[in-house]
Amino acid sequence: MTMIELLVTMAILVIVLAIGVPNFSGVANSSRLSSSINELTAAVQMARAEALRRNRNVVLCRSSDMASCSNGTGWTAWMVFVDTNNDGQASAGEEVIKAGRIEAPLVLLASPALVSLNDRITFMSGGLARGADDSVLLNASLALCVASSQPALNTRDLSIAFGGRTSVRSRSGGGACTAPADS
Repeated sequence: MTMIELLVTMAILVIVLAIGVPNFSGVANSSRLSSSINELTAAVQMARAEALRRNRNVVLCRSSDMASCSNGTGWTAWMVFVDTNNDGQASAGEEVIKAGRIEAPLVLLASPALVSLNDRITFMSGGLARGADDSVLLNASLALCVASSQPALNTRDLSIAFGGRTSVRSRSGGGACTAPADS
């Protein structure tokens, strides 16, 4: 192999890497978003099913330690628990059914309806979640996003409508993470 052949091979390799590496980060971010939103959607659906099955309130809330609910900004973790004493907190003796983390670079943000409920979704024993006014069914959203323009649709919105119906849609945040609107 001559020096010219080696240089041409290296130039081709550099060009291929320059094209492929940015696309790979978009694929990796998209995969992170999809797997995390699917896990969160499954947790919401499981919380609703468990409320019906156990005939008790089941809560999905923001958590910092995956053992108790927390207030503040930013979701770093979440948990689902059976709220036997109906206080909205994971107390001693109450079963934590499922918990998960939101790994960087992902960010999870709540809509105003969830913020007003201290970032808690409480499914009543009948399987429906109520808003701040108990006479109204919950219509809220969670947005999972990555602050990047790769992929272009960098946000996945998990909508909870009519007290328990879930749906996921992709949207572009223009490379930024913004809180979702209520569904």
